[in-house]
Amino acid sequence: MEAFEYGYDIAERLSILEVGAENEYTDADLFSLSELMRDHHLLTTDYKTFALEAAYVAYQGNVLADRVDAFYRMIENLQFDAFTLEQVMQHGEELPEIEEFMDLWIAYLGNISSRRAKRLLKEAVELGNNPDQLLENARKYYHIHPSLYEQYIDDNIHDIKLVRVFLI
Repeated sequence: MEAFEYGYDIAERLSILEVGAENEYTDADLFSLSELMRDHHLLTTDYKTFALEAAYVAYQGNVLADRVDAFYRMIENLQFDAFTLEQVMQHGEELPEIEEFMDLWIAYLGNISSRRAKRLLKEAVELGNNPDQLLENARKYYHIHPSLYEQYIDDNIHDIKLVRVFLI
């Protein structure tokens, strides 16, 4: 755990790092690490690999109580939109306390209204693969994520039609 804590500390610092240069004609333009790697190709490291490693150590380097917030902050700081929890789960060793994390992760994302949170929440409930849990989450977070109801209907349309047939 100690090695992951050190790795998380380094990854967190890199994820918020901004580099700038100024000259006599312009003010300093600040660039994040993601902009330097992805947009300007100034660093040769594969950004996807870096992002997965950073998210992995954010998960492993924090106790359960702090893990969800640290994990989400890392994703936000990295600005890597192709990111999925499943990729992190497959990236290294098996993640400890994943069931407990998933419940906290869904609750955390359910209260955030960003596009990224919506995408990550959709993935989290799909990974749970539990229609009853999806419906419960849709009821809980409908005010921020009404698309959970749509996801529930899409996932269970066949069963819903069968229930209607039997009710008639």
